[in-house]
Amino acid sequence: VPPFLFRFLTDTRAKVVDSTILISVCCSFIIFPLTFIWGGTWADPRCPGGRVCLALDMALDLVYLCCLLLQLNMSFYHPRHHVEVVRRRRIIVRQLTDPLWWISLLSCTSYLWIGLGARLLINNIKSVRIRHWMTEMPD
Repeated sequence: VPPFLFRFLTDTRAKVVDSTILISVCCSFIIFPLTFIWGGTWADPRCPGGRVCLALDMALDLVYLCCLLLQLNMSFYHPRHHVEVVRRRRIIVRQLTDPLWWISLLSCTSYLWIGLGARLLINNIKSVRIRHWMTEMPD
């Protein structure tokens, strides 16, 4: 087992990362619809709460981004072989070949595009984060 690897079954750090992802996704699903329903841009936010709402949404994006990057250092359960995969190369390859991981990563950059003049409607890409509630919730 590589040093500093977060083992998903036994390591408290892995559980904290997973819980943080779920909490940030839940909070994002409360905040991000407020940012695009009323439209507007960063210069003219029409959403309830204005820039405070946008700043909170941006902070949740940063938390989510950190958790996504930490997943590159977290073991996972192989569904076919029924074992915990702890080889760092295999973990990284699994994440980097997953299109949903890349789309989730892209969803963290929405405020970069908004800052460059895109409309707040681009926040809709964050809806891909629902995958965490559908695939990672305990039975």
